[in-house]
Amino acid sequence: MAEAFSVTESTTNILQLTEKLVALGYEYIAGIKNAPDDLRQLLNELLSLSNVLFMLQDHLQNSTNSTAPNAVLGSKNDLMSECTLGLKQLKLKLEFKKRIRGKMTCLVWPLKKRETMKWISQLVLYNSLFSLILTTYQSTFSKGNERHARDTNINSLPDESSRVSLSEEIRACTQESNFGAHSFQTDYRGQSTRKERQDRAKIEKDQNSILNWLFPGNFDIKHLEISGERLRGTGKWLMETLEFENWIKGRQDYLLLWGYGIPGAGKTYLSSLVIDRLQTIKASSENYGLAYIYFDYIEKDRQGPVQVMASLIKQLSTQTSTSLPEETRKLYSKLKREEKRKPNFEELYSVFLATCGKFSRVFLVFDALDECDQDSGRGYLLSSFQRLLEEKQQISIFLTSQPYPEDIQRYLQHAPKVEISAHQEDIGMYIEKKVGENARAKCLIEQSKCKNKIIRKLAECAKGT
Repeated sequence: MAEAFSVTESTTNILQLTEKLVALGYEYIAGIKNAPDDLRQLLNELLSLSNVLFMLQDHLQNSTNSTAPNAVLGSKNDLMSECTLGLKQLKLKLEFKKRIRGKMTCLVWPLKKRETMKWISQLVLYNSLFSLILTTYQSTFSKGNERHARDTNINSLPDESSRVSLSEEIRACTQESNFGAHSFQTDYRGQSTRKERQDRAKIEKDQNSILNWLFPGNFDIKHLEISGERLRGTGKWLMETLEFENWIKGRQDYLLLWGYGIPGAGKTYLSSLVIDRLQTIKASSENYGLAYIYFDYIEKDRQGPVQVMASLIKQLSTQTSTSLPEETRKLYSKLKREEKRKPNFEELYSVFLATCGKFSRVFLVFDALDECDQDSGRGYLLSSFQRLLEEKQQISIFLTSQPYPEDIQRYLQHAPKVEISAHQEDIGMYIEKKVGENARAKCLIEQSKCKNKIIRKLAECAKGT
């Protein structure tokens, strides 16, 4: 049943993202005179994806076979995580331009045509993927399609190198089974009433009001930016360390893992890698929750213990397909409507524990803890980490910092730790990327035939930074 819940939850999250992008698309079309055709094409693909996801969500929620979603998806849940990340990145690009509209005379489409077409191609791929999942799901578990069920093999889902080339084949499969975008839209409208959708929208609006009252900020922008900047393929060494493997497995003596390193060692990029890895695990595993904080000294006034705890609650609450914990609603009703004040740390801590109870396991990632101001509550957070591990054994914490703050050393002296430093393999990939971006440097290195020697010397000069 856990696998079914995970697939249903992932589908719901992607659907919510798609609906927000559709709303943004309509805003741009309404606000731009003579909106470009590629914008309209992008919106059409988003609408098509939304219809497919509505149908898939409906089938998953009404399925009596708890193993069906997992049987259909096999080991391809990482594609759902990738789809979620891609849609979040598109949302970030569109919302950024929308936020600065007040400084402009009119709304301007933020993407160049080439970039828009790239996103359209990606959306076509997502449409193909979820169309095939839905087609295979119904074909495999429908009594009237037993022959098709035998012939259908979900392992034919495209891998990293061949997804684009197979997209048309997937489209053909969906058309053959009469699950095109038009039929999705027609079928869904026949099954869902307007009142049901209005009721669901009201519930979501109420929950969002409570969560925005707790923490009005956006928690994932920084991660999307850092993850987008990180050089793909780097940092694998951390995933392969015994310490990290034990932490992922949830061993009792590895519930907290401390990654320490000098400035410039790449701690923040590795934190983003850990978060991406956990998002993949979360999408393909049981009912897991994930929340994270990127500490930044510049934002110290907005990253005190109260704000941090509120952000963690909001992040985890958006990942549940069930309603908010009763503790959250009671706190909102008491403070917002009666006492007219914001919650204190202990009140939030109780709500956080209740929220964690919605998951079988919770991962927390804190990057650059040394940049959390010591005077404004770093020690308070450190002691809270210990409380969490003692009270909720399903919580696993990964944090990074510089090695020398005395309070951090004191609190974490007995914790499992891994040193973070620049590895030669990562340096080599970075140098190759930079060389590839500079035609003259690339030519000189190829002529000298000493590429490996140059990389080795530069790695030695780096001395772990």
